[in-house]
Amino acid sequence: MNCLNEVVTRNVSILCQVCVGVSIPHASAYLINNFSGISFYKLEVFFMAKLFGIHELELLEGVSPEEFEGFISSTYNPTLTAEGMPFGVKLRIIKGDQGQRNDKYAVIIEFPSVEIRNAIAGSPPNESGDNTDEAKQFMDHIAEMDNRVMELAKMVGYTDYYEL
Repeated sequence: MNCLNEVVTRNVSILCQVCVGVSIPHASAYLINNFSGISFYKLEVFFMAKLFGIHELELLEGVSPEEFEGFISSTYNPTLTAEGMPFGVKLRIIKGDQGQRNDKYAVIIEFPSVEIRNAIAGSPPNESGDNTDEAKQFMDHIAEMDNRVMELAKMVGYTDYYEL
């Protein structure tokens, strides 16, 4: 076993003990029985890696950059990056400064883990998290802000990225 596998195996064993109450001596059996076919690296990513959703936005016709940016800087960003956000998720809207999306907007959604994203938004390929208690609690918390953004802009695409 190489060093990376040893580190990942140890971390996953500890995670099993902390997250699901499986003792370290029983972690390997737990992993084999419950996560067969998933590599240790993928399993560690599933439990630990932060996930960032990047949702590209375009302003709706008739909405000025000044109107949009005023709402974002005064209300949206301070509210949805504050302590106390459900599940530790943070949302912020950013503006491109250089490159392909210069002067364009995007929402960055920072999830503490892939697992939390899946609880709120579902997991690929079906992405049907809307029916979970977590999704309802989260969406209730951000509904007012989300509705206001959708009055000003539309989403034109997204990609989720997990931290390596």
